[in-house]
Amino acid sequence: MHRYAFSPEVYVEQFDDDAILLLANRDLMLTVNLAASQLYQAARAVLGDQTFSRCDCTAFLIENYDLPSAEARRQTRVLLACGLRHRILVKGGPH
Repeated sequence: MHRYAFSPEVYVEQFDDDAILLLANRDLMLTVNLAASQLYQAARAVLGDQTFSRCDCTAFLIENYDLPSAEARRQTRVLLACGLRHRILVKGGPH
């Protein structure tokens, strides 16, 4: 099972209803809604520099957002795909 980590080069700036994720190493800014930035910051606060698996991400969503298992697994796939595509997350080695 693959492990993932948060890119160390991401900075968050929140505004009223949205936020910007600044990827300093790519000179890229992503505009996201407030809920997405809060999810990112909550997960980052819990995990810090630790790597995590797809199962860890699903468990985090179930525990913190009261999602049913099937919905949490679906959201995990979406979050990991988006995070990897924009390099907010980096893929580590197998567990």
